[in-house]
Amino acid sequence: MSLALIFSFIMSIVYVGAGVFLLLGKNIFQFTDFQRLGLVVIFISYGLFRFVNTVRKQKEITLDEKED
Repeated sequence: MSLALIFSFIMSIVYVGAGVFLLLGKNIFQFTDFQRLGLVVIFISYGLFRFVNTVRKQKEITLDEKED
């Protein structure tokens, strides 16, 4: 597994974790509930998007290696 894929996996976990932290944690950034919920949706969505793309790239690499 390449370093870029490992980094992508880690960053997707960081984004989802930041979203969950904002969702469950205290309102430390002085956001309104609407702003906080918007950021939660953005962070978790982007983290899942990155995770799906990383898994897709990993599968492509695995299939290319098997064909050779």
